[in-house]
Amino acid sequence: MKTIVSKAYSSYLPIVDDICTKHISESKLEYLLDTRMLDYTFDNRFLLLFKRICRAYYELYPKLIISEIKAHKEMWENSV
Repeated sequence: MKTIVSKAYSSYLPIVDDICTKHISESKLEYLLDTRMLDYTFDNRFLLLFKRICRAYYELYPKLIISEIKAHKEMWENSV
């Protein structure tokens, strides 16, 4: 499992670097956070990427970001 998460992190790091320097559509951001990243946020490295995106896009898409944070908490808060 650690190998899979490490490979995924290596793949997502440049994506996060890129989208935090520009703006993507709300639907693309939702897809990235909800469908691609949320399952990995049990890992601290992914959680930091997730938070970085949330901070970068909160002012632009506050409802989406709040929803994604709630989803993360529901998924991982009681499971660890």
